[in-house]
Amino acid sequence: TTVDPESDLVLAEVAGGKNGALQVAFDQYAGNTTHSVVPLRGESSFFRVNTPAGQANVHGTIFSVDVANEQAWFAVERGEVEVSSAQGNVTLTAGQATISDADTPPDAPAYEFNLQGEITAMTETTWTVQGVTVTLGEIDYEDITYSVGDLVFVRGRILADGTWVAIENQEVYRAQ
Repeated sequence: TTVDPESDLVLAEVAGGKNGALQVAFDQYAGNTTHSVVPLRGESSFFRVNTPAGQANVHGTIFSVDVANEQAWFAVERGEVEVSSAQGNVTLTAGQATISDADTPPDAPAYEFNLQGEITAMTETTWTVQGVTVTLGEIDYEDITYSVGDLVFVRGRILADGTWVAIENQEVYRAQ
């Protein structure tokens, strides 16, 4: 597990047995973590990341969790992750991501994107970066002003209808 700076993460449970079972649980309240989990043996084995907005359960995969503004972003690099909340669950496979909050089921799985480049066009609700028009959704950037020509990094999901949507309620930030 890799923990980014300014993350709030608690190792809530670590257990194992002679039969090779491994049980690991994290409680993540803020920030970004990346987890590389070897395939687990035995039905009693688990690797779980709990957030205020949902939970990720895996048995062997590479995935990340980003918690901010009472939402959790779950993304899978390799393998499969089950994301659940009190309202429902979804299964993500490699390249997919979802957003979850405490009051609604996790969004349907969609492919993740990461764009870095110059804003070449913009409207009140969209930016064009690297030739792709991205819908901004509810991104909170009121304290930061952007202009055509600024270099930015934008992360989000490609919805089933082909719309590229930036992560809602996450900061879109200037590229360094």
